[in-house]
Amino acid sequence: MIKMMMMMMIAMMIGVVVGDFVDKTCKQTPHYTLCLSLLRSDPSSSTANTAGLSLFLVDKIKALGITTLRHIDRAYEMKPMLKRPLDKCNSRYKRIVGEYVKTAITAIKGNPKFAEGAIASFSIEASLCEEGFAKELIKPVHEEGQIWARSF
Repeated sequence: MIKMMMMMMIAMMIGVVVGDFVDKTCKQTPHYTLCLSLLRSDPSSSTANTAGLSLFLVDKIKALGITTLRHIDRAYEMKPMLKRPLDKCNSRYKRIVGEYVKTAITAIKGNPKFAEGAIASFSIEASLCEEGFAKELIKPVHEEGQIWARSF
C-alpha cells in the first residue's frame, strides 16, 4: 500500500514545475514526512528540478533492488526448497534494476511523463514477487519487500 502511494508521489512529482520542488512535491503526497526524508537525504535535491528529483528517486529504487537481489542470493543458500519462487523474484528484481530503471531514466531525461509507466512497474514487480510466496509460511525476501513498501 505504501509503495503504491509512493509511486503516486513520483507521478505527482513529475507535474511540479515551480517553487521548492521537494516541499511542494511532498505536500502532494499521502506521506509527507517519508517523502521529505527520501528526497532531502541528498543535499542537491533542494536545488533540483523535477527531472533531478525523479532521477534521485530512481537511483534509490535501483539501490533497493540491488540489495533485494543480494537477499535473494542468500535465500537460495538458506532455503533451496524455495528455488522456484526465488527464481521468479530474481527475474523480477533483475528486470527492475535493469530494464525498468533504464526506461525510467531515459524517459525522465526526455519527457518525464513517460517515466510513470516504468516507475509503476517497479511496484508491480515487487508485489508479484511477494505474492509468489503467498503459500509459504516463510517469505525469504519479505523483510526487503517491507523496506520497499516503506520506501515507496
